[in-house]
Amino acid sequence: MRISTIKILCCPVCHGRLTLSVTETTVLEDGEEDIVGGTLTCTACRVDYPVREGIPEMIPPGAACSEDK
Repeated sequence: MRISTIKILCCPVCHGRLTLSVTETTVLEDGEEDIVGGTLTCTACRVDYPVREGIPEMIPPGAACSEDK
């Protein structure tokens, strides 16, 4: 996840502002910092969303994927 992406993300539960806690980064070819691991936390409702392998997992608590066919 590019560091600049944080500007356009919001909490999927309450649409609050997110803060980023970084655990792992890398630098892209264009010089921009890329977040590989960390946590996005909503400042309003305090829900945490992990960033794993550069992908923010923005699934609200209690939401589950269903593969019913």
